[in-house]
Amino acid sequence: MIKHRHAVFLDINTFAREEFTSGLLITVREILKRISKTSISVSILSVAEGIKSKYWDKEHKLGQRERIIQGIPIKEVLLKNPPERDSNSYVMTIRKLLSETKPDLVIMNTPAVFLDEINILSLKEAINTKARVVILVVDELFPTTKTHPRRQVEKYYNLVKRTEVIINSKRIKERFYKDTGINGEIFPNLFPYEDIISKNGKHEYITLINHHPIKGREIFNAIVKKMPLKKFMIVENWPDVPLYTPPSKNVTFSKFIRYVPKLYGKIRILLVLSLCQEGPARVVMEALLNGIPVIANNIGSISEIGREYIHYVKPPSKIKNELKGTVIYPKISKSELNRVSNDFIKIIEKIDKNQEVWRKHSIVAKKYALEYCRSAEKDFLFFVKHWFSQS
Repeated sequence: MIKHRHAVFLDINTFAREEFTSGLLITVREILKRISKTSISVSILSVAEGIKSKYWDKEHKLGQRERIIQGIPIKEVLLKNPPERDSNSYVMTIRKLLSETKPDLVIMNTPAVFLDEINILSLKEAINTKARVVILVVDELFPTTKTHPRRQVEKYYNLVKRTEVIINSKRIKERFYKDTGINGEIFPNLFPYEDIISKNGKHEYITLINHHPIKGREIFNAIVKKMPLKKFMIVENWPDVPLYTPPSKNVTFSKFIRYVPKLYGKIRILLVLSLCQEGPARVVMEALLNGIPVIANNIGSISEIGREYIHYVKPPSKIKNELKGTVIYPKISKSELNRVSNDFIKIIEKIDKNQEVWRKHSIVAKKYALEYCRSAEKDFLFFVKHWFSQS
């Protein structure tokens, strides 16, 4: 008798709010889609406070429901209270979902910015299933003793040591090992390139995707004000960001565009203005696949994915982060804001003055991007074989 095999992503309070809009959850979607092609069933197990659901304003319904979003089955349970007020309900719900699903593989991610008791309790429940547990690390916002109580951090990472850790950047792998003593495997960034490449479009706008403060919207505003004759676009991405008001009339504001080719059909130059230690930003590869020039702050792991095929600006020095509620606001000096915005403008103008040169460069960049994506697909098969070798 052939044993039915199942892989799940276990999530607390994130998927219900964001669905497939963040780099993390898009990565999870791509992992699960590829696993499902090997005749292994997949699903996302989502447990969240009801008010955190993106549908709460319309439905106001607690309890369990099942949906399919972008081809991925979702089992979602909405609870009345947040986990810090009723952790027992969360634990019992997680236990029930895992018991019903009987997964062979449980994928989770390291929490970003915050480390709550439910992160520890949910990981413990996953490990208790005896399934293979894989922890996904996609950025440098994982908890450390610099930002959280030592006892809590040690408790969490003592559990992580009983799992397998996969990391999508060499830089993050080194940082993770330095801060936690845990070694992870480098994991390929997966892109469904045939669903990303735009076949048409006017390519009108110099664009920033995601107007969260840590994505550099203050720099974007400075660039926009200095280039009043250029057409800019800013795209809403994450659902829980502060409201954004364009500083001038040459900025088009766009809601989240789910159909990726439509988005890149609008973009002429992509700006990656991040002020945090980014992972290998997905938007960089998506733009390269479309032959779109990318100008980025040389920060975090961006150069790992962009290599010599994108244009870099030295990021601001002395970035100070302020946490207001759940939102990080980076603070940079006026002189650095002026310097960085001018550096971006110089490259924009250089691209516009030498369009034929950059068109040829884009052909080479697109070839690199396609080779990267095809190589990643082959590398991913190794992980699938490994994860289910003893199932």
